[in-house]
Amino acid sequence: MYIPTNCTPSFKKNKLVNLIDSLPKPCFVSGDFYAHHTIWGCQSVSARGRDVLDSINDCNLVLLNDTSPTTVGTNIWRPNGLDLTIVSPSIALNCNWTVHDDPLGSYHLPTITDILYNTVSDSSLNNFTSQDNITELKRPNLRLINWANYSKLANDLIKEFYVNCSDPLQSYYDFCTILNKVVDLSMFRTKSHNVNNNSKPAGNHPKYRYSPLPWWNEKCAMAVQKSKEAFIAFKQDPSESNYINFKKFQAEKKLIIKLERTDSWNKYCSDLNRSTPISKIWQSMRKFNKSYSKNTKLHNNSESSWINNFLRKYTPDFVSQPLHLNNTSINPTNSYINNPFTIDELKAAIKSRRDTTFGLDCISYKMLQNINTDSLHKFLHILNLLWDKSIIPKEWKQDCLVPVLKAEKDPNDADSYRPIALTSCSGKLFEQLIKQRLEFYIESNHILPRNQFGFRRGRSARESIGHLFHDINTAINSNKHLICIFLIL
Repeated sequence: MYIPTNCTPSFKKNKLVNLIDSLPKPCFVSGDFYAHHTIWGCQSVSARGRDVLDSINDCNLVLLNDTSPTTVGTNIWRPNGLDLTIVSPSIALNCNWTVHDDPLGSYHLPTITDILYNTVSDSSLNNFTSQDNITELKRPNLRLINWANYSKLANDLIKEFYVNCSDPLQSYYDFCTILNKVVDLSMFRTKSHNVNNNSKPAGNHPKYRYSPLPWWNEKCAMAVQKSKEAFIAFKQDPSESNYINFKKFQAEKKLIIKLERTDSWNKYCSDLNRSTPISKIWQSMRKFNKSYSKNTKLHNNSESSWINNFLRKYTPDFVSQPLHLNNTSINPTNSYINNPFTIDELKAAIKSRRDTTFGLDCISYKMLQNINTDSLHKFLHILNLLWDKSIIPKEWKQDCLVPVLKAEKDPNDADSYRPIALTSCSGKLFEQLIKQRLEFYIESNHILPRNQFGFRRGRSARESIGHLFHDINTAINSNKHLICIFLIL
């Protein structure tokens, strides 16, 4: 909320009360009220300050401010607490209100409010709980793992692991349990841990919260650090020289960041050429844009009807019966097709996979990439037993469907969400093993026609266009006709 100094129409106490009463409860209101009162840290009391205080009392709300100033101030004007945060009494005890120590180039200091939802009573969070059929999965953050400790501990535990040949499914579950247990033990717990390789310590330190912007460098960091130091010096001694020094470093910081951002963009554009992959261009655009989607909460009321429509759209009540293949058509005498998979095939399959989000079994490609060959042999033995006994774990057949809200779309409409299916990495790895073997068998035996270019290794649709141009030029030079037939399957 923002109420300017000279707002039009003029500030009225009853308008603020009516606005707050119209909000759903529990409510959270924060903003620049430009209201002076000694209760929240100002040096004087204004008429608007008295009206805002009366409005807080009339609406039975709680003020979180602790008299800390929320403005920078000058060498003439002392800092004041003009930015207020008021909440409902049911969540007030679970709120932690603080003021950031860096103005971030503004006259106001950012205020931060942490709300501990897990400690709030059930009656006060009726509008914040999820539906009964929506499950929140506990998913480990793989960026906070010490992979050196993970590899050592995982290899030691798997070395003592015994594969039960009579029950490969249980052996698979036990193997996944070991890896998930090792992941939990290898997490950084505090900031005091040493950082090895590319691992990052856990905690709420802003340095490790988000990935840096592509144009951010040591020069930008130094400018920000000097601006912070100048601001701290001005807070300790609000003299005229310290204020001028603070404004000087703040202006330099803005200029340096603007120039570095522009230079980085110009350099990136100059490096682009016709062979630059489109995927890398889009990745860079997202980094430069640094846009984050809003966190949409699920509600237990009629507004959440989109959830049922979303599930009905992508998981309909009726699906056609699966296609049953005739196993007799498979040549049982072909030893290559039916042989167990080798360790080289498994390593090639793991190497070909990008590190994507894992499925319901919480096993990622990176977890398998950080165990030694002996451990991979046991994992391969389990996969071969599942292959031989025609057993498919249920986690391989189930997806975790995540709705992602599209930009500038209505959150109450099921069509406004893009479905992201998180599939088991182990299941996709097994599919890759089968795919590699089938590709080699089909290509080496020349089963596919030579004029098929799509979905084949080492070929693309460009070759078919090249063949078409060649045939057209040949027909023109020979003074003949060329008949083309295009089929869309």
